Amino acid sequence: MHREPKKPKNPLFPDNDKDNAPKTVDISNVEMSAEERITTYWSNNKSSIIGAIIISAIVIICVQGFKIAEQKSESERQTAYEVAKLENSLENFIETYAETVLGGFAALELANAAYEDSDYTKALQYYTAAENALSNHPLKDKASIGLAFTRYQMDSSEGLSALESLFADSTKLESVRAEAGYILLVDAKSKGDEAKVKAFAETINAFENAGNWKFRINQFL
Repeated sequence: MHREPKKPKNPLFPDNDKDNAPKTVDISNVEMSAEERITTYWSNNKSSIIGAIIISAIVIICVQGFKIAEQKSESERQTAYEVAKLENSLENFIETYAETVLGGFAALELANAAYEDSDYTKALQYYTAAENALSNHPLKDKASIGLAFTRYQMDSSEGLSALESLFADSTKLESVRAEAGYILLVDAKSKGDEAKVKAFAETINAFENAGNWKFRINQFL
């Protein structure tokens, strides 16, 4: 009996290749497999996931707690500062809050008052305290120039050196540098050093934020 030869398996003709024919996919099984994978992942990693969530919650609580505590502490310092001013006990306030900004403000107030009273020893003490406490505050420059003026009153040579350092420091406020420059200019004028007078005047007049020192210099000259 003559048999027809078998048709060769050919991927181009899937009907001729039952073994390679596409198989029907059971969607419900795929969905179940996905659920099983998620369940398995959670079972294997739930400890680390829960731990990460707890750590994150602790960090958030600590940060918020720190902010609240800092705000409360700042409010308490402000109240203590106001009370100290009313009771004329800023010295005690400075001893307690020496390293705070408010402590620096208090020290600056006492230093200015001591300078006005010509108590240069006390002024030197509190200008130094203010400069240290206000190390990251713009008012530090005010403490620095107060310190230089105090030294000038106690020892003109040492004071002039301090003023020259301030005047040459480009990181300082221009208004502070101009104030220092004005004193240096007046000193140079009194010594008949016209070259220095001209140099100080030109530098200060080039400042953009010299305050009223340009006007005072021009009046003086």
